[in-house]
Amino acid sequence: MGLQVHPASGTWSWLLDRPGSVMFHVMICALYCVTVECMKIYVKSQSTLEKPYKPSPLLIGIMKWHNIALSIVSLAMGISFVLDLRVEGRFNSWHSMSCRNTDNTGNYGIWTMVYLLSKIWEWADTYFLILQGREVISLHYFHHMTTFTMAALCHNFPVGGFSFVNCFVHAIMYAYYSNPRPFRWARQLITSGQLLQFCLVISIHTYGFLQPKGACFEFQEVRKEWWYCQSVVVGYFLLFVKFFYDNYIAASAAKAKKVVKAE
Repeated sequence: MGLQVHPASGTWSWLLDRPGSVMFHVMICALYCVTVECMKIYVKSQSTLEKPYKPSPLLIGIMKWHNIALSIVSLAMGISFVLDLRVEGRFNSWHSMSCRNTDNTGNYGIWTMVYLLSKIWEWADTYFLILQGREVISLHYFHHMTTFTMAALCHNFPVGGFSFVNCFVHAIMYAYYSNPRPFRWARQLITSGQLLQFCLVISIHTYGFLQPKGACFEFQEVRKEWWYCQSVVVGYFLLFVKFFYDNYIAASAAKAKKVVKAE
């Protein structure tokens, strides 16, 4: 595989530099798709005309602790990333943010590996939706299918350290879902935070890539990985923009129109 680990220093990296690595990531995406479809088949098999499917009473408790645990882990990862980047001076300028890379070693390397594995853990979000009998929208499906590969590859680049934005958004999001009576306005805040992180990632990726050779991190050495990450993040951004428009702008306009007609 493309996973390269150096035990002496604790450094790890993951590249698409060999067929085995590409195949592994394809298989990870396929595994997500297969498990989701199997879950759908299971739920469908539990429903009959006489006895429609009903979620297990235990599901609510399991979901609550899943969300609480992911919120705490996401917050811990975000704080750790911020502290490491601050020590390295990565916040001193836009150039430092975009052109200096942080190796996956030591404490930082441990937390980036936790971050990577958390993307498999987050697959449970999809399983819970299906077990509740709810629809899995295209945005959710594509996002969860590809985030493991994104987490593995983005830490080849300077932008990898800024995964702390994703961590803090997730800390808020999973805390929101763990609350049986969440504030509705928080959903819009969470989606806005996700859009902000995508803008940050795209901006840092683009700035660094356009710098002259020798003036920045050598993006040409990981060109394939750069194009993959940039394309997927742009895809995320467009899907989330559509989600934001449909759920908050268009929905609010439709609601206001109904109120006017009622008057």
